[in-house]
Amino acid sequence: MRRRQYLQAAGLALTGGLAGCSELGGDASTPVATDTPTETATAEPTLTEEPTPRENPPNLDSPLWLKLIPLDYFNEEGEYTKRMAFQRVDWEWYLQMRETTLEWGTAGDEIWSFAPTKANFRLVPSMDILKTPHYGALITMLNIEDIVFGEFPTVGPEIERQCGLAADKGEREQARVVDEVVNYGVPNLTTFIGMDTDAVHDALADNERQEYPNAAVTTYIGTDDAESRSIIVSEEGPRGVVVVETGEEKTEDTVPALRRSVDGRAETLAADESVQWCLSQVESTAPVVTGEVNGFRYEFAEQGRSDRSVERLEPFDTLVTTLDARKYSGTAQHAFSNVDGNPPTADELRESFETDSGEWTANSGPNVSSIEASWE
Repeated sequence: MRRRQYLQAAGLALTGGLAGCSELGGDASTPVATDTPTETATAEPTLTEEPTPRENPPNLDSPLWLKLIPLDYFNEEGEYTKRMAFQRVDWEWYLQMRETTLEWGTAGDEIWSFAPTKANFRLVPSMDILKTPHYGALITMLNIEDIVFGEFPTVGPEIERQCGLAADKGEREQARVVDEVVNYGVPNLTTFIGMDTDAVHDALADNERQEYPNAAVTTYIGTDDAESRSIIVSEEGPRGVVVVETGEEKTEDTVPALRRSVDGRAETLAADESVQWCLSQVESTAPVVTGEVNGFRYEFAEQGRSDRSVERLEPFDTLVTTLDARKYSGTAQHAFSNVDGNPPTADELRESFETDSGEWTANSGPNVSSIEASWE
């Protein structure tokens, strides 16, 4: 991957939170991340109260996909909030499992897969622990196929190629370039990690664009049906990243994602204490990871998932779910945090989720509880 030449100045950071961008500009009210001041040592130690759980979450080495989700996000009114949902899908796994029906547990008696068909949205897994990750994979693919491929005529075909979905069914894995896809809502942005960014730049050569002199990042504006939407192409990290605006968002609402792409010091969702507690209990490298952060709850549009067992376990701050499914085996996890109160107990989790099939483990702690199921 070639890197274009950019001006680099020691200690130079983004000024004014990219306030000069006409396409993705913010104003002075847009929060800007700042460095934490260094504490000054004192001769005599000061006695203080023990930190509360919210002030002392686990110290985790978060995966790249989580580091790309900004901490600043919005509610439906465009106001800063700490409520959101996200979905992460490992793309090698997805191409292998896209049309595979499972043959374990109660899923072995059902006919559904991870392809974004009307049938798969309607045929909901009977096990509640599978409803959320299954939906997360479907909604990610719906964003990709219906919006990225369908509404971005210049870059859509190139992303389709790099996803391997332009190739014949038996050749898709060999054609794949993308490593993983992350989607989150409000604003609705879809991030492709591991991209060949040179090919993306070539596909967008005729689109309106903005480059940044102190970062290997370019923003483009879509055309036709996507003429008001943005595409961010970043070579700042270890892998190429492309972020596509997959919803009709206010331009200022996409600034946190742009800042996260340009300025590696900007805070990410990995800094959220509630999310950290959940990730301390689950396998964050699982093929499917979904999150409902700080009180956000998925809306399933009467698709048979709205009666899932988590609804009777409230209150909890954040729910992170993971799924590693193969044709003949699978593992699913839910982790619930409530760092200002008590999360669900192990008994409550068993009562809500455990079925006759599979091996189940439930754990409860002062800040986070989790339940895991596995099938062979």
